[in-house]
Amino acid sequence: MLFFSKSKSKSKSNSNSNIDQKGMTLIEVMVALSIFALVVAGALSLFASAQSTQQAINIKSDVAALRSATRTLYYGQGGYGTSSLISVLNTAKKIPSDIFFKSTDNTLTNGVNTGNVLVDGYTGTFYITVTRIPDEVCVAVLSAASGWQSITYGASNAAISAVATTGAISVQPATLALAQSTYCVGGANFNTLRFESN
Repeated sequence: MLFFSKSKSKSKSNSNSNIDQKGMTLIEVMVALSIFALVVAGALSLFASAQSTQQAINIKSDVAALRSATRTLYYGQGGYGTSSLISVLNTAKKIPSDIFFKSTDNTLTNGVNTGNVLVDGYTGTFYITVTRIPDEVCVAVLSAASGWQSITYGASNAAISAVATTGAISVQPATLALAQSTYCVGGANFNTLRFESN
């Protein structure tokens, strides 16, 4: 009887090896999930980079549009006054479409980074100030900014009057090394840039 049971188990094991395996093994599932995780991580990294690039492009174009509009509106006026120019720009419909005008307190909010955008006259010149700029966007903006009388920088939580005393960009456009190591280091506080028109 012992011999009979051995032959039975032999035939069972032989029949099991002939059965087609269906599904994936645990190792195959782990390899597939690892590959999927790498693809997702790469895609997210590319998306974040593209988003920063788009934010920098928007800020640069908004500042250039506000500069051009302000110069055009005040051409031949003998100066820009000494107060906010936002209401004049709004009345003339010269505010870029991705900057939101809040009529309750006459302010502009940048749709890119929810920071404030200020346009202030200072007799013979005017300032455009943008707050809450992330470090990587700040670097991209400063490495392309040129033609301004001055550009000053500081942390977004600083008062606007304190921005000018934080530091000035010595060369326009700023080098990437200086922008990354000196000018755009706001971190969690973000950055503020103040552009003075010439």
